[in-house]
Amino acid sequence: MWRVNILLSAVLLFSGCLYAQSGQDLESIMAVLGTDAPEDIEPDDVERLSSYMSSPIDINNASCSELISSELFSSYQIASLEDYIARHGNIMSFAELAAVDGFSSGMVNRLKPFIRIGNSSFLHVSNRNSYDISLRSSLKLLHSGISYVPSWHYGLKCEADLSEWLSLGISGSRPYDALAIYPSVISGNLAFSFRKPAIRIIIGDYKARFGQGLALWHGMSFGSFSSPSSFMKKPSGISPSCTFSGNSSASGVAVDYVAGNIFISVLLDFPDLKKKSDLSLVREMVPAMNVTWRSSRGHCSFTHVQNCLMTGYGVRIPEMKSSIDAAFCLRGVNLYGEIMYDWVRGIVPFVAGVGFNAGECVNNAFLVKYMDGDLSMAALCSEYLSADKRHNAVISLESVLYQIAKTEDADKSLQLKGSLLWKFQPFSGFDVKFRLSERFRSWGDMFRTDLRVDMGYSCCNFHCRCRFNMLKCKETGYMGYLESGYVNGGFSLYLRQGVFFIDEWADRIYVSERDVPGSYNVPALYGRGEWTSLVGSYRVGKLMRIYLRFSYFAYPFMPEKNRKPGKAELKMQLVFKF
Repeated sequence: MWRVNILLSAVLLFSGCLYAQSGQDLESIMAVLGTDAPEDIEPDDVERLSSYMSSPIDINNASCSELISSELFSSYQIASLEDYIARHGNIMSFAELAAVDGFSSGMVNRLKPFIRIGNSSFLHVSNRNSYDISLRSSLKLLHSGISYVPSWHYGLKCEADLSEWLSLGISGSRPYDALAIYPSVISGNLAFSFRKPAIRIIIGDYKARFGQGLALWHGMSFGSFSSPSSFMKKPSGISPSCTFSGNSSASGVAVDYVAGNIFISVLLDFPDLKKKSDLSLVREMVPAMNVTWRSSRGHCSFTHVQNCLMTGYGVRIPEMKSSIDAAFCLRGVNLYGEIMYDWVRGIVPFVAGVGFNAGECVNNAFLVKYMDGDLSMAALCSEYLSADKRHNAVISLESVLYQIAKTEDADKSLQLKGSLLWKFQPFSGFDVKFRLSERFRSWGDMFRTDLRVDMGYSCCNFHCRCRFNMLKCKETGYMGYLESGYVNGGFSLYLRQGVFFIDEWADRIYVSERDVPGSYNVPALYGRGEWTSLVGSYRVGKLMRIYLRFSYFAYPFMPEKNRKPGKAELKMQLVFKF
C-alpha cells in the first residue's frame, strides 16, 4: 500500500503543483508573524489572522483601537499612519503606504493579505449588517487492535456585525471525548463600540495583551525568536474572543476608553465562571487596568493586576503585579522593554530589546530577559536580504540560564540554541528553504540537531512542495512528505503523503497539517509509519463555501508486537458569509 501512495505522490509532483492553509494563507501568516516554520505559529494567531484574510482591516477608516487590536502594527506605525492621514488625507495605494514613515515595501507586501485601502466617502455604505457562520462536523476512527472505534465532534460558530456599534460572537462545540451529545464547550461575547465618545465594551470572552507580556498577556505565547521581527511583541489591548475550542483567555467585562493620546483599559476576569482548572484552588474575580500614552514615536504604559487564590482549606493566596513598559522608534532604531514588580514575592522581572538596520540589506535584533529569579535569557538575531530579493539568510542565537538546576548534582542549568535559515529563489515559482538548528542542554539529552529542507514549485494553478526532516537527539529520526495542490477560484484541493521513522520520543518531529478554517493541527510524529491527508474546498454561489478534510495514519513499518494503532479522521465544515 505504501508503495502505491509514494507512486501516486510522485505522479502529482511531476504534474507540477505550493502549499498553504488555503492558497497561500499559511505562508502569509508566517511572513507577518516573522517565523520560518508553521510549527512555531500559535493556534490563536492562525485563527485571528485567518479572519483578517477573509475580512481585511481598512487602514483608512479603522479606529485606533481596531488597529491596535489587530496586532498587525506597532505603536509607532499606528501613530505614523494617523499623522500621515491627518496631514495628507487617505492612503490611496499600497505604494503610498510603503512611503509612510515606519513602513517599507517589504512590510507592506507582508501586510497586503490582511489590510485593504478604503475610501471614507463610502464608509456608511460598508457599515451594513454582516454575518459569518461556520458549521463543522467530524468523525474519527481509532483502531483498538480488533476494530475501529468511532468518536465524533461538531461545532457551530457565528460572528455578526449587527450594527455600526454592536457585534456578536458565539460558538459551541462537542469535543471527541464528551459524554453528552449537546455542546459542552461554549464561547462568546457582545462588543459595543462607540466613536463619540471613543468607548468599547466587551461582555463575555476577551483577550487582554499589554506591554511585553510580563504582567498581563492573555493567550498562548511560545516566544519563538526565528527572525528580528519576532522579538518585539505588539500589545493589542483588549479584543473579543470567540473560538471553536472555547479556550478564551478571560471571561467577564472589559472596557477601554480613548481620550486623545491617552488609552485607558479596565477589565474584570472571572476565571472560574466556566470551569475550575484545579479543584483544590478557586480563583476569585481578577481586576486589572492599563493606562497607555501614545505619541508619534511610540508609547509607554502602566499595568496593574490583582488576583487571589482560595484553597480548599480557606486560605487566601494573594497575587499583585504592576509593570511599566515602553516602546519607541528613534532614528530608525526600535527600543522596547518592560519591568514588573511582584508585590507579594518581591521580585523584579524585566525584558528589554533593541532592533535596528545595518544598511539596506541587514536587520538586527537583541533581547535580554529576567524572569522570576529563576530564568535569565539573552537572544540575538541577524537577517540578510539580497538586493535582488532572491537570497534571504537568518542567523539566531539564544541562551537560557536556570538558577534552579534541573538536576541534583548541579547548581545551575544552561541551555543554548542556534539556528541558520537560508532561503533561495533561483527563478520565479521555485524556492528552496534550508534550516539547521542545534540545541545544547547541561542536563538530560544534551544535544539536539534538527535539519530541515523544503522545496516548492508553482506553475499557474498547480503547486507542489516537499520536505525532508532529520532530527537527532537520543537516536535519529527521519521524516519526509510530498504535497501537491490545485487552486482555481472557488475550488482548491491538496494531497499530502509522507513517511516517518522515529524510534524515540525525544526524536519526535512536529508537522503542521493543513486543516479547515479555525483549526490548527500540528501532530507529533513518532514510530514508524505513513500518513495521507486530503483537504479541499469549494465555493457554492456567493454565500457558502464547503471544506472537506480526510486524514489517515498507519504504522506498517513497525514490528507487529509494538505496532501503534492506526487512526482516520473525516471532517466537513460549511462557512456562510452574508
